[in-house]
Amino acid sequence: PLPVEIILDRARRALNQEGYNLVYSNCEHFATECRYGQPNSRQVQVAAGASAAVGILMAATMVCTALVLSGPAEKTDEEKNSKAIQTKK
Repeated sequence: PLPVEIILDRARRALNQEGYNLVYSNCEHFATECRYGQPNSRQVQVAAGASAAVGILMAATMVCTALVLSGPAEKTDEEKNSKAIQTKK
């Protein structure tokens, strides 16, 4: 962390500033910028990661559902010929 005097100075300079944004400029960003000189929000990072994971899971579910609903695939000519040869034996 930065020295206390610098942290307090940064916080005082931020008084009356506008521009709150939940993702880019929230209270955690403010606190970490004052304390470490770098705005960061672990909460936003975790939420973004969870959103990405949910998106991937939903996409996989949609693909699987589409495959199930499309029914069995059409047999190739090779598979049909192989079946015909087996039944003649």
